[in-house]
Amino acid sequence: MEARIQLAQKLMERLRSEKHPFLVVGDFNAPSPGYIRRIFSAELTDAAAAKGRGYGLTFPGATLNPLSLFGPWLRIDYIFASKNWRANLFSRRTAPASATSGGRRPV
Repeated sequence: MEARIQLAQKLMERLRSEKHPFLVVGDFNAPSPGYIRRIFSAELTDAAAAKGRGYGLTFPGATLNPLSLFGPWLRIDYIFASKNWRANLFSRRTAPASATSGGRRPV
């Protein structure tokens, strides 16, 4: 975990010097209240939090767990935007998880 935190911090150091608008998108394997997400959200806009609806849950894509109502229960995939990037709308369209999707609903 320490290596992932250091990588996130190094990436943010590099992004601070970027002059053009940018997006950081992907599977962070970090839950919403987690430290790695906070590293990015402290300086970047979380598109789902800014303009999304619902919780934006992405993992697992499909489950047999009745406690999660058979759907995703954790958000680990994100779209972060630089402050000079403006999100007008954020919507999530998902397809059922397949064997090739790694069991998640990616962004």
